[in-house]
Amino acid sequence: DLLEYEHFVDSDTASIPIKATAEDPGAKIIINEEVAQIGVSEKVIDLSKTASGEIKSVPISVESVDGYTTNYIVLIKKLSTYLQALTTDIGTITPSFNKEVETYSTSFISESNTIVITATPEDENSTIVIDDIIGQNKSISVNINETKNVTIEVKNGASGSRTYSLAITHKPSNNSYLKSLSFNPDNLAPPFTPIETDYIYTYNHSLNQATVNWAADHEKATIDIIVDGISQRVPNSGSAVLPLPNRDIAVSIVVTAEDTTSIKNYKISGKYTKCSDNSIKDLKSSWPITKINDTTYKFSFNRDTLEGFVEVTTNCEYASIRINGQTLGSHIVRKTLTLEPKDTTISVDILAENGNV
Repeated sequence: DLLEYEHFVDSDTASIPIKATAEDPGAKIIINEEVAQIGVSEKVIDLSKTASGEIKSVPISVESVDGYTTNYIVLIKKLSTYLQALTTDIGTITPSFNKEVETYSTSFISESNTIVITATPEDENSTIVIDDIIGQNKSISVNINETKNVTIEVKNGASGSRTYSLAITHKPSNNSYLKSLSFNPDNLAPPFTPIETDYIYTYNHSLNQATVNWAADHEKATIDIIVDGISQRVPNSGSAVLPLPNRDIAVSIVVTAEDTTSIKNYKISGKYTKCSDNSIKDLKSSWPITKINDTTYKFSFNRDTLEGFVEVTTNCEYASIRINGQTLGSHIVRKTLTLEPKDTTISVDILAENGNV
């Protein structure tokens, strides 16, 4: 007595046979509006042009010998076993999703070990099973440096199913940035930014050490500080005293990410500024001495005081002192002299650390 029927087939079904048998062996049967047959009719229905999710309507007419007609209809629906989309909340799957492709991979970098898969079926009536758990979403736990293979099965309302696979790799962090870097005294240029890796730190003879403070941006990154080729492993964040000799130095702060392959080298060129002061702080002599100007002094002696000394002290402790053409030392120098009994000039030259006389 039912006049309408439904039949479900898999989405890749190209054709299906329908056989209709009349209750009256003499009745005419017409399937899909084609040639009538008596008693029994069998027809192969072409589904090649019926897309997944579409319905193919197949009319069946039965005409009795007395001319009475009953019309039936069979609704054939293709049920998809395809996914419409496959995504993760972190990272991107490769290759780009194509429902015909069944094998994928993805990787992610995260402090959390959890990644969420979302599998959307092409047919909303399909059932999704992810690693034996029914549902379109599933959280997957993957440890760092681990790869986990996940299966996603699509089951339709017929007997069909399709299985996709997704290999998920949890990669270690590739963050090799410094979060902060500072010097005290603060002579660093340019001002620190995590992206900039080349800096200059200037200092002079008055500064013999500086305090360096640093912190890596990622807690699992490692840091090595290299000063003039000598390397030392230091904590992820901390501070240290940097000796400053009277010369240029080269400092590198090397940050190695958790993945051990991503490395960033922050280079600090220590530039020593030589003292330019070539002035005299104090001038002493065993002979009476009178200052005429900044560079000229007058002294007096007699035959009883031909032997004496001159003592020179410079303002800059790194300035060299030359008396009568002889370089004697730096900062404080005393020279004993024996003079001729005549007017005499004593030459005192101050050579600054930067070469100025």
